[in-house]
Amino acid sequence: MTEQAPDLFGYAASKQGDLFANQPAPPDNGVAVVKFARYRLNVMLAEMRAKQSEGTPWKSMETTVNKILFPQMIRNLPESEGADLLSQFQSELQRLNMAE
Repeated sequence: MTEQAPDLFGYAASKQGDLFANQPAPPDNGVAVVKFARYRLNVMLAEMRAKQSEGTPWKSMETTVNKILFPQMIRNLPESEGADLLSQFQSELQRLNMAE
């Protein structure tokens, strides 16, 4: 049996086992992320649809954030569902004269 060479400081390699060898795998949060994204996107659309007149249903900063977040959040959904929601979002932006 050969000994391991010491490290740069002259210490022998540790014989400590893997601390995480018997740990269960972390939960897959993919389903939770999809559910949250779907819920949040539908809430944004509902807020826009509830607004009957021109203008934003949100404050200025929130409007800016939502215009950025919406396209990013649809990446968590299946492609066809995301495309459909993005189309609805853009239609509502047009209807409320909020499109850039």
